[in-house]
This record gives sequence, structure tokens and C-alpha cells, in this order.
Amino acid sequence: MGLRDSQPAFGRFTYFEKFDYWAVFWGCVILVGTGLVMWFPHVAGILLPAITPDAFNAFKEAHAHEALLAVLAIFIWHFYNVHFRPGRFPGSLSWTHGRVRHREMAREHPLEINTD
Repeated sequence: MGLRDSQPAFGRFTYFEKFDYWAVFWGCVILVGTGLVMWFPHVAGILLPAITPDAFNAFKEAHAHEALLAVLAIFIWHFYNVHFRPGRFPGSLSWTHGRVRHREMAREHPLEINTD
């Protein structure tokens, strides 16, 4: 909230990285679950007899809304935090070689650096 002069110290993962990972997990659960019901409606009707036409429409809505949410999360949240955030622009090349510069590691993940 800007009440302290120093930035919070993070270990291996920051809160926005964790948000990205959890968003992918829950998004996959919702998209796969609703997608299977829509792909195999007869099988879903046998396994889940409570699926009425109204419930089927709810699955379609949930699938569409989660897909839209996933696209917006990627284009807004992910692109800002990984590519456009101040101090990060134009992005990190660590995805190409798997290494992070010590200066960047000390700035973004100070608790992860081995101080021994």
C-alpha cells in the first residue's frame, strides 16, 4: 500500500507469480470439466443425472466466461508483470536460457539468494 519505504522481500515465488500459477490451475479445472460435459453430453447425462438443459447452459456460460477470463489474465496481468512492469521492460530473457542475473535475483527474490 506504499506505507513502507522498502519493497517486500520474496523468496522463490512472488505473490503475482503464485497468482499466475493458481489461475492456470483453476482455469484448467474449469475449462476441462465444462468442456468434457459439452463434448460428451450423453455420457455426462449418464454419469451426472442432475444435468438438466438449464445446467448444461450454465456449463456453456462457465466455459465461455473462464476462457475470456484466461485471455484477459494473460494479456493484462501476465504481460504487465513479466514484460512491461517498471524495472522489467522490455522483459526478461531468462525463458530462453534459464538463468537470472544476480542483480535481478537480489532485487526480485532476495530471500532465495544463498547468503552462506
